[in-house]
Amino acid sequence: TSSSLPRGLPETRLEVLLHQQARRTPWQTALAMPGVGQISYATLFAAASKVTDQLVKILEPHQKTTSKKRPSPKCLVVALLIDRSLELPVAVLAVLLAGAA
Repeated sequence: TSSSLPRGLPETRLEVLLHQQARRTPWQTALAMPGVGQISYATLFAAASKVTDQLVKILEPHQKTTSKKRPSPKCLVVALLIDRSLELPVAVLAVLLAGAA
C-alpha cells in the first residue's frame, strides 16, 4: 500500500516503469556492463519476453486459480541461479513480467 512505502518511492511496479521507458526510447541503452557489453530497451524486452513465455509454461500448473480463467501468480516465488551478466537482469525482468516474485 502507498502508506507503507518510504517517501519518494514510486507506487508503479518496476516492470511497468521499464516497459514505459522502453516504449519511449526503445534503442536507448538499458543495461551496460564494462567489459561485457550493453543492450537496448528493445533488446531487453525481447529477451525477457522469450524467457517469460517459457517461465509461464512452467509456472501455470503451480498457480492457484482465482477465477475460471485467470490464475494468480502472486503466491509464486522463482529462484534464479545465474552469474553476474547481462542475462541476470533479463531473467529478473522475466520473473516480474510472469507475475511471480
